[in-house]
Amino acid sequence: MTARILDNPTALFGSMGLTPPDLSLWIHPCTAGCGEQMQRPGICGDCLVKERLEKERIEGMRKRLETIPAQYRDARPDAACVRERVYDARGFDQACTALSRHRVLVLLGPPGAGKSTTAGAVLAAQAEAGRSIAWIPALRLAVARSEGRLGSEPDEIRAAIRAQVIVIDDLGQEGLNPTSAVVDVVHARHDSQKPLIVTSGLDRRDLGTRYGGGVGRRLLEGACVVELTCRRST
Repeated sequence: MTARILDNPTALFGSMGLTPPDLSLWIHPCTAGCGEQMQRPGICGDCLVKERLEKERIEGMRKRLETIPAQYRDARPDAACVRERVYDARGFDQACTALSRHRVLVLLGPPGAGKSTTAGAVLAAQAEAGRSIAWIPALRLAVARSEGRLGSEPDEIRAAIRAQVIVIDDLGQEGLNPTSAVVDVVHARHDSQKPLIVTSGLDRRDLGTRYGGGVGRRLLEGACVVELTCRRST
């Protein structure tokens, strides 16, 4: 009886010679505002699914952003803090659009130029677009194997190869280490055509000299190279 009333209360009451109830009392709009009419107050099934998917998207993005160091995590192309940390606004704007046309973005400049802040802004934008990301200091790549378990590739190296977009920060600051994974990661990402962002205090020639012609070509040929400048002291 209850099911039939809910299905068609007007027909049921009419067949019994009774005045049907006010149908507006039986209809409730979806509280998410989609316009769906329901027999009980609340949110409709489609909106529940959308709400769950949106929560999963936000949680996934939050976890991805956590791979960026805390001091750069708030960097965004339109964030006021970026303009305070990066003097070279033109270079910053060029970097923010680089990955739409280039696979590799190389950020060069002296200490304090805002290379890592710029890299953080670009990487955060990639994470917000749904791409998997990783932030790996070059020093960490250089020592990960020597500090890891024998016969097992460290998590940092696996992440550097598998993530869709990564930053290798401070390339050139790591010491010479025969087990360093820096070269392997650069080659692997080149072979798989995955985007790479690099920050370095070295210039173009020094990068080629330090890592050899093969790595230098993979880093620089066809790359967007942005040389950030610092504010000159007076």
